[in-house]
Amino acid sequence: MKLAHDPALRANKLREEAIELGRAESPADIVHEAADVIYFTLATLAAHGIPLQAVREELARRQLRTTRRSMRTKDEAGDH
Repeated sequence: MKLAHDPALRANKLREEAIELGRAESPADIVHEAADVIYFTLATLAAHGIPLQAVREELARRQLRTTRRSMRTKDEAGDH
């Protein structure tokens, strides 16, 4: 599969789908585009040998921090 061996293609597809998700308005379109983002995210993880469990653990860490930090974007918070 070309996607597995082409990091530029994966990056472009992930960017494209994330933009489309951000622009989606109907529930059906949001679901469709979210599935695409998840698919290309999983493909990227697999290409790098990163298990999905690592993402779950990161999300768990973030959940703990959420109660201590406002939900502003990195740009708004100055976190670069």
